[in-house]
Amino acid sequence: MKIFSFDTRNCMLWKSVQDYLNLDDRDCYDIINAEFENTKLLLKENKINYDDLRNILTPSNDRQEVCFVFDSMKTKNKSCYGIEILNYICPEILKLEKTAVFYGDIICGTPSEDQSKIKPLLQKYFPNEDFSNFVIANQYFVVYINNVTTQMILNIDRFQKINPSYIGFIDMTYSSFLKNILSNCIGQQFFKIKNKICVSVPEDDNNPDGYVLFDFKKYDFSLVEN
Repeated sequence: MKIFSFDTRNCMLWKSVQDYLNLDDRDCYDIINAEFENTKLLLKENKINYDDLRNILTPSNDRQEVCFVFDSMKTKNKSCYGIEILNYICPEILKLEKTAVFYGDIICGTPSEDQSKIKPLLQKYFPNEDFSNFVIANQYFVVYINNVTTQMILNIDRFQKINPSYIGFIDMTYSSFLKNILSNCIGQQFFKIKNKICVSVPEDDNNPDGYVLFDFKKYDFSLVEN
């Protein structure tokens, strides 16, 4: 049985480990299961119940997934556009009780036919938007979140309209070409549950602040490594 997740760019990790170490399926399963138990213990130490994360780790029938699209060419600080964009949208995302947050550029790279599909695809989603300055898909920065309702999406959308680089949002609840592209080019940056922000960092690095582009310190949240 194959298991598919949104973050497909990491699905090759265990296959690579399995091939390199010449592990059989059972060995690989045992290692993954041990890591899973360690993760649950780590979360528990930070007063987070793994079962409470169900809605942000697996799809829910009554919740949606969405991506908010920004044109980095329209930002004021083009060298640090990610920070600028996140300063607009993260305060609204932090109002949600539980969500996983992914963000990054639409990097198609190869095959080239994927790159050529992005402009007409964005024109289809946003027919009133002017794409005359379209150069390459990479100029579009997306913030992808899950476990949201239509009203939550509209609330975030309303506050983004003051941002000149904001184009709009796209429902990503169901499978699509764009969702496949995004799953390979952006990864989960953090997830939020109540007043905790959980960030994935290497085991030998004790500075989770360095792995997020948004300053959480001005808000009443604790940053947790996972």
